[in-house]
Amino acid sequence: MLYSSIKDKLISEGISVKEKVSGALLSTFGSGGIIEYLAEPLTVDQLKITLSAIKPLPCPIIGGGSNTLIADGGLPFAVSIRRLSSITVSNNCMECSAGSRVQTIAALAENSCLSGAEFLCGIPGTFGGAVCLNAGAFGREFKDILVSVTLLENNALVKYTPQQLCMEYRNGNIGDRIVVGGAIRLEEGSAQDIRKRTLENKEYRSRTQPIERSLGSVFKRVDGQSAAVYIEQTGLKGIIVGGAQLSTRHCNFIVNRGGAKSVDYIAIADLVSNAVKTQGIDLEMENNLLGYE
Repeated sequence: MLYSSIKDKLISEGISVKEKVSGALLSTFGSGGIIEYLAEPLTVDQLKITLSAIKPLPCPIIGGGSNTLIADGGLPFAVSIRRLSSITVSNNCMECSAGSRVQTIAALAENSCLSGAEFLCGIPGTFGGAVCLNAGAFGREFKDILVSVTLLENNALVKYTPQQLCMEYRNGNIGDRIVVGGAIRLEEGSAQDIRKRTLENKEYRSRTQPIERSLGSVFKRVDGQSAAVYIEQTGLKGIIVGGAQLSTRHCNFIVNRGGAKSVDYIAIADLVSNAVKTQGIDLEMENNLLGYE
């Protein structure tokens, strides 16, 4: 009844709230239980109203879902920032709102003959998620092109530089604050050269990473070494639990073979983690787990 009254309040404020949304639609792995109420603010002001209405109850924020595993038991309430999506280009800078898709940012940079975002091609998810995770590929990280990040902090907007946040490998050090937008700076470049690097990156991804639904890399690097090096030695590559499988193409990916549940994903991750631990290595998951204690 409590969440129902919150839904009514938000709707009265003109904020869209959907009921009984399948978590599978909000995660690129394609699993997850029912989200009873999903708020979809269109503006930062609507986001503020939403978070104030739900406080102090837990309120998971869901972006592109490319790194998010939603429990099979679902969630009572969540907020999607997908509709907070806008990108503007001015000289060498791109201002992006939190829900802007990373691949759209990379494509727009290419079309604007701006170099430096080629490593983003093929990375799913949103600007907000890329900041939170400090997403990276091909030896580069999001903080390398990031100029500023605007966070919602105690219901106020506060701007930070990547240096102030002390962003590090796969960690934007955002804490419980919420990314609402920010800016990246690129360099003018040759359209031909940018296109060439983009195509090379895309070809490498298609050759080395699985095409099935996944959440990308499951585990972080260990002292600069890919987790796949340790996972390969466990002999678990290709193992199947339910509808999920440890990819035969890249063993740091868990893929959905069809009908996989979140519990299948967790089961494989636990098997891998425990097996690698016998090598004296502790693996840390990259994924954001929602609905788990």
